[in-house]
Amino acid sequence: MYSLAPAFFQKAYLDFNRSNGVFTTSQHELLLPTSYYKLQKHVNYYYYFLYYYYYYYYYYFYY
Repeated sequence: MYSLAPAFFQKAYLDFNRSNGVFTTSQHELLLPTSYYKLQKHVNYYYYFLYYYYYYYYYYFYY
């Protein structure tokens, strides 16, 4: 899933998670069979696409 995007998209997403301090991208946490981490997985996908399209339109309109 994460390998479909360019590297700088992944870096921006990881930097956001590091600065936010709440959401993580640890595969061990995403694969834990608990409802909390299942919900957290969907939240991570939401922020992933949010940053993906943000940088896509930023480079499209300003470069």
